[in-house]
Amino acid sequence: MGKITVDKNAVVYIIGSITGNPDYKQHFDRAERDLRELGYEMIINPTNNPVNLPYERYSYLSVGAVQASDIICVLEGWEKSKGARAEFSLAEMMGKSIIYEVCHYGKPDLGQIL
Repeated sequence: MGKITVDKNAVVYIIGSITGNPDYKQHFDRAERDLRELGYEMIINPTNNPVNLPYERYSYLSVGAVQASDIICVLEGWEKSKGARAEFSLAEMMGKSIIYEVCHYGKPDLGQIL
């Protein structure tokens, strides 16, 4: 793991737990803000997808988002989500770069990349 080198042209897809997480929107939006502050410009935030789609339709969107991305940003607690685990596995299989959100004393930090 090392310091993030920002490629402004890279597409970043945010992965995390949505179902069963009442604060998911704030968590994803904060990650998007943090990524923008780091210098990323093209960010896919799944909480901006259309609402009220059946769960299976969201999985189609997420597969496309992983395929379209260069980097995935994995939020704290992603392991609790079946969908996030599937997205992560696909991204890993495709050789995507991964940014991990880590928490230092309760404060999120997107400073880790693999």
